[in-house]
Amino acid sequence: MRVCVLIQVPEKADVIFTSRSPFYQASRFASVAIGTMLLASSTHLAAQEVLDTIDIIADEAVIETGDVVHEEFSGSHVRVVREQLERDDVTLGEILSFETGVQLREIGGIGSFSAISIRGGSNQQTGVFLDGISLNNGGNSVVDLSTLEVLNIESADIYRGSSPIQLAQGAVAGSLNLNTISASEDPSTKVVLSAGSFSTQQFQLAHRSQQGRWDVVGAASRQASQNDFDFNNDNGTPLNPLDDREQQRANAALDKLGLLSRIGYRWSDLSRTDVLVQANRRDLGVPEFRNRPDNQAQFDTEGYQFQLKHTLDGIGDWNTSLSLFQHVQDNRFSDLLTQIGLQPQDTKRETLTKGIQTYIERIGVSGTFGLSASIRTEALVSTDQIDPIENFEVDRASANVNAQYAFYLANDALLITPALRWQSVSDDFRGANANVVSDISSQVLSPQIGLKYTRNDQLQLHANAGVFHREPAFFELFGSRGLIRGTNTLEAERGFNLDAGIHYQWSRNAKSSLSVFSNWRDDLITIVFNAQGIGRSINAGKATVMGIELANEFRYKEKYSAQFNWTLQDTNSLSDILAFRNQQLPGQARSTAFARFQMKNKRSRLWFELESKSKYFFDQGNTLPAQSFFTQNIGVDFLLKRFQLRAAISNLSDVAIEDFNGFPRPGRAFFLTLTYRL
Repeated sequence: MRVCVLIQVPEKADVIFTSRSPFYQASRFASVAIGTMLLASSTHLAAQEVLDTIDIIADEAVIETGDVVHEEFSGSHVRVVREQLERDDVTLGEILSFETGVQLREIGGIGSFSAISIRGGSNQQTGVFLDGISLNNGGNSVVDLSTLEVLNIESADIYRGSSPIQLAQGAVAGSLNLNTISASEDPSTKVVLSAGSFSTQQFQLAHRSQQGRWDVVGAASRQASQNDFDFNNDNGTPLNPLDDREQQRANAALDKLGLLSRIGYRWSDLSRTDVLVQANRRDLGVPEFRNRPDNQAQFDTEGYQFQLKHTLDGIGDWNTSLSLFQHVQDNRFSDLLTQIGLQPQDTKRETLTKGIQTYIERIGVSGTFGLSASIRTEALVSTDQIDPIENFEVDRASANVNAQYAFYLANDALLITPALRWQSVSDDFRGANANVVSDISSQVLSPQIGLKYTRNDQLQLHANAGVFHREPAFFELFGSRGLIRGTNTLEAERGFNLDAGIHYQWSRNAKSSLSVFSNWRDDLITIVFNAQGIGRSINAGKATVMGIELANEFRYKEKYSAQFNWTLQDTNSLSDILAFRNQQLPGQARSTAFARFQMKNKRSRLWFELESKSKYFFDQGNTLPAQSFFTQNIGVDFLLKRFQLRAAISNLSDVAIEDFNGFPRPGRAFFLTLTYRL
């Protein structure tokens, strides 16, 4: 139980009590079986242990008002620490997908569209937050992780199923909260140079320091890649192997720039202000399905995030946090030569999100009462440079209020967390389409409850149930030009999540987690096409998702470690459309697994990873099966005084991977990274 305003919690504490499933004997059997094949320990506990003389991440993290207190969170949670995120051989999305319950979808090469889903949910049903502020909005319902700079991220918290109320907006499938880098009492400056396959180059610079009451963080990065990887081009005729050609990917070049500045001032032990400004730009070629070498289509993105947070604690028995935020993202898609679509396109979409978010809490003798609230406006301006009649604007005003009481029973061994969420949404459309209803509004009330029982330092049980909603995106409601049209009568998607789990700490060097989950979803939004090939968004019906997640971590003599994650799930569509009924949801693999083996000493580290993904489909009717894959990554680190040299090979066996039909990921790739720490 939390009994002070500001506390410091060792990073290990977040991992030791992360929760999984109630079937203790099943967990014991599975863990022992897998444990006999693995030798060593956890990478989650090793953030401060790899290459001991390198200052990678602080051993302790200060929890401030508004942050999620994992001791008072009963859901399934895992933290990905900075040492895992500081990799150039794999993307942020891939790193997150190594965890149980998380799946990745990427379009093509390095820096291309990348989004995750949790527990069989869609990308739209997965909430993505930056320091607790939602990045999802009506104009960009799916957060493209490739536009975010990993150098700026201190850690990433994955919440499967239930979301904590400190994240003012819930999500149907789960949430990802990205925590930006924080200041350190010991000044540090880091320069990173990286080069790799497909003419990939990256430069990174980061600094953080503290002086008196002030602290500052700054980071900048630039990444470029030609993305001219080899792949098998079937020319859009998978049933005719005679026209298949081995080619280099055309028009997939990347140029990306990222900047971050964060300044904090501590007024007193009970009050602090932080200002965060983050900007990014990405220029990206858009490959054509048949890989035309003269393709010139382009998709360019610019964005910035401004967030101001002020905490003031000790107002009587209350602690408070107040945040102001403004997020901007501009996307421009250009296909003037009609090389991608059926007609020339040059469209620009500008999205602006701004608002205020607050969290207040009262820590009592038997528990903590927490209340979060937010008011935000989201605006989309869509401009068609070719046909102005297609121009439109949409405004969305929303309010969220969430209340929870986390109270302890049975000598603080039992935690109960009943919560209630309320959301109000109102849309206003302005455009040339007279058939679109201009004003849409809705209100929803969503309860949730969680239980967590901690018997001792070894055994912990948890269970959660909750209702969550996703409002339709502007694209789904009001559509776009061309062959896709929106439907302004769409209902919000609804989900009921239920899970239970067990966590068992076998010893200081071994632990296991097992979770079982079941989700029921209704009014799922999908696109259907008529006889003329015109698509529109509809509420297609229901779906059920059931699954099991298993995680094991081991360590042997501080030198060897191993990790194994496995997820098995069944996503069954109960769509009103007969062709989709009793089929698997598109893009959702039935089975995913990840294993990592590591050997290290004081000056070096060698690792080997295995990843598999099997039984998934590109389409809702399950007529386009995707090819299952089994890949390997290998890498080695060397430390020499202030220098660290890393060499890595991803997709060692050069297998073909496709998350979207016709848009493969790169094959085998080599990366070399040099880091200098001042």
